[in-house]
Amino acid sequence: MTELRFLGWSEDGRSFVLRTAYGRDMGELDASDRLELIQAHDSLTGKMMRSFRLARRIDKGLERAELYEKAWAEASPKREWKAYRATHRLTGHRGAARPPDGWSLSAEPASTPQHGKLTLKREIDHIATAWEGFGPELKQTAGRGEPGPGVRLLGVKGGRQTPLLVYRVPYDLRDIAGCVDYTSSPGRAVGAARAFWSPKRSPIGARVLLTLEANLEGWTEEDPRNEVRYYLRTLGPQIQLVSPAEGEASARALAEKLAAAGLAVTQLSLTGKPREKTLIYHRGSGGAELARRMVKALGGQAEISALSKPGWLDLVVLLGAR
Repeated sequence: MTELRFLGWSEDGRSFVLRTAYGRDMGELDASDRLELIQAHDSLTGKMMRSFRLARRIDKGLERAELYEKAWAEASPKREWKAYRATHRLTGHRGAARPPDGWSLSAEPASTPQHGKLTLKREIDHIATAWEGFGPELKQTAGRGEPGPGVRLLGVKGGRQTPLLVYRVPYDLRDIAGCVDYTSSPGRAVGAARAFWSPKRSPIGARVLLTLEANLEGWTEEDPRNEVRYYLRTLGPQIQLVSPAEGEASARALAEKLAAAGLAVTQLSLTGKPREKTLIYHRGSGGAELARRMVKALGGQAEISALSKPGWLDLVVLLGAR
């Protein structure tokens, strides 16, 4: 996406709504592809449930023109958005500036760049990031294609820190060197991380929506390089529940039961195949103990194995027949 605005959670935290823009309008004299929608998503699966039309300018023949036309055709008329908003009574859109229940967003470097420096600064409603401080020797080193430095986002409450997301600045050293401004000096990669906290009493457990904005300052205005992404995380261990699509109703009920037991499900995946036994895979130093807690919450019937590959999930639960 090129623009994103968080419009709020439903009061029960089961869904959230975004105002999004894809592509760019390059003006009357240039080919353009830009689509603006309001999109309502399910908080457990992350899937879009409904969308509403806002604006479009799509020139045929461009890379994503057909995709944007399809998304526009499948969206509801803008006039229906008002009724949807009134029914769902959105809340929490100011969560980045006023986090509930004592939570706040923090950040720390996850890697150190070989060139330039990574700076992180807390602002009122976001954490500003910048990969900057490059010298004139950059042109000689840029061919190495050094990736952007890593950033680790943390949820902080009192003395407790909960890891939420590790990501890289989405530009490499060649991008930085390619920037051209009026003084022909290298640009810098800047960004902003925001957190929108779900309602405290959501039956599916407390969670947070993280938005990441990124921009390559110094790039030509005729070809901007900004982008924005979002991620869903729980305020605890990151757990994926995998169920066959036909078991969706029971999987959702189980997710609420697990949330009440302190094991909120981050992501419900409805792509699993039917299986006889429940399988639990764990990762990290505390993963084995977390898996045992999950077995207890499920009634004591599951097989446990360790995950060797790195990843962001602490626990993956493949549901069996129950």
